[in-house]
Amino acid sequence: MDEQIDELKEDLAQVRFGEDILLDVGWYRSLPPAGRFVVYVIARGDWSNPAFQGDAVALDELVARIREATECSKSLSGGGPIQHRR
Repeated sequence: MDEQIDELKEDLAQVRFGEDILLDVGWYRSLPPAGRFVVYVIARGDWSNPAFQGDAVALDELVARIREATECSKSLSGGGPIQHRR
């Protein structure tokens, strides 16, 4: 992954669950120690109060945070994803 760090962008993926739930994955180079992935679940467009927020440095941690965020999103929306966006 070290070779790919320079290619990462802040906006990596978004998945919409129902009408009101958004799972967002981003890369934030400015977060210590040398950048972090951050995973959010946003309900009803309220970015100031995420329903879930988790971060990761390594890919295995990122996978775990995405799984946690997916479970949170499913429970909030009452179902699975309906729309994928990049």
